[in-house]
Amino acid sequence: MPARTLLYQFLSNHTPNLSRRETIILEGLICDLVCQELKAFFRVQFVHWFRLLKLSQEEEKIMLDTSFIKLIIEDTVATDTYDLDGIARYTHHDREVIEDVVLGRNTSPSAELLQRLMDLHRSARPDLYAEIQRKITAKLMEE
Repeated sequence: MPARTLLYQFLSNHTPNLSRRETIILEGLICDLVCQELKAFFRVQFVHWFRLLKLSQEEEKIMLDTSFIKLIIEDTVATDTYDLDGIARYTHHDREVIEDVVLGRNTSPSAELLQRLMDLHRSARPDLYAEIQRKITAKLMEE
């Protein structure tokens, strides 16, 4: 299910009177929460590597921030649902653009590419995103 659908389900149930501007701000906040949860997921995968290199919390954060989109691509490929060619077709970018991200030559691709990669990752890892949705919903209900 696309993130926008999940978002609007939540919004319609809990914040029916938001203006368009407020809705956009809330979408950004929720996107940030999803990214934070994904980084936590990836951090767990690298915990032994971080310990081996004796990285500080700040160094771990920098590594995850710099490699975030690369990790999304690699995790999508690891599901055997898509290869780099399929990712390139889905995102409407050349394979070379995707390769540049994976190889670390482009650590700051466009927001549009990130959005499409996250949509694709969501379709490849629905259980992960269902768990992320549960965590975010619980956080929002607390506030």
